[in-house]
Amino acid sequence: MRMRKFTEITDEAILFHRDGLITDGNDALTRLTGYTLPEVMGLSIFNFISHEWRAVAYEYTRAGREDPYEVTIRHKDGHTIPVEVVGKTMPQLHADYRVVVVRDITARKEAQERETFLALHDTLTELPNRRHLSTLLPELGSLWPSRADDLTDEIALGVRLSESLYNLHIAAVAEAQRIEAYEAMAAAFDKVDYIISATNPGPAFPADATTSSPTDTFFDTAVTEQQTAAPRMGEAFLREYLPCAYWAHEGQPTGLRTATGAPTIVVVGNTNDPVTPYSWSEQLVEELDDAVLLTRVGEGHLGWMWSSCIRRAAGRYLVSGTPPEAGTTCPSDL
Repeated sequence: MRMRKFTEITDEAILFHRDGLITDGNDALTRLTGYTLPEVMGLSIFNFISHEWRAVAYEYTRAGREDPYEVTIRHKDGHTIPVEVVGKTMPQLHADYRVVVVRDITARKEAQERETFLALHDTLTELPNRRHLSTLLPELGSLWPSRADDLTDEIALGVRLSESLYNLHIAAVAEAQRIEAYEAMAAAFDKVDYIISATNPGPAFPADATTSSPTDTFFDTAVTEQQTAAPRMGEAFLREYLPCAYWAHEGQPTGLRTATGAPTIVVVGNTNDPVTPYSWSEQLVEELDDAVLLTRVGEGHLGWMWSSCIRRAAGRYLVSGTPPEAGTTCPSDL
């Protein structure tokens, strides 16, 4: 009776067997397998283990091992369940018997599969990312590109793009999000008097200030040079980055930004950022009264876009208010 009380308070399936034949079990065993206890009594434990795992289970039991191992079992309705199994031999005068604890690890396996999926797929589109596609090239070997038609259109396109180390689909999504962010910023500018960039320690400027005349001699000369050197993209990049140097309104130094009294502020910085240098992020953290630096190790701009680790840490902060530990670093997904 005392043993029965212990076995019924756990969610883990517990069964007893002698020479592989089941002699008893708890309610969790019936919930896990779908069989009633009378239905399993006297049956072999190996009947419930998926065929491909039976040899492993036989050897584990024969050797009297007591360390945990993983197999899959088959439910009464036919579906398989991943489980972790731990057995222990209990000596008796006439014959030893085994106690087996079976834990359903479906949630754990799904989490592991999701983590593996995210490591090899873009989180926005769920298409294979550059890391995944680059591994396909060695696997395909001499079959690529002669067997390209045997792949799905998406995979074939991705492999072609991975050869040039650039995924246009992901870039298009990123560009669409950037445009959306710019539109949101433009709407915000209409409601404020001054703008301070979050990661660029520099002077503030009035929200209604405008750039100088586009007829500025040096600016026009630079545009012409860029159009000649890079006819497709040169002018676009120049007009994006250079106008700040020709802002018509004189800058007003803001002094240190301390954000006194604010909750802990999380500053995200990229170690090799060509747009907002990492040193700026470090400087901003030093200026703020209460801030932590969340670092993405890698090339390029926008840590949120290129690191699922950054998204998890920053997302947790935005949802729960819990900042990451100071000094937290994250790798890039691509």
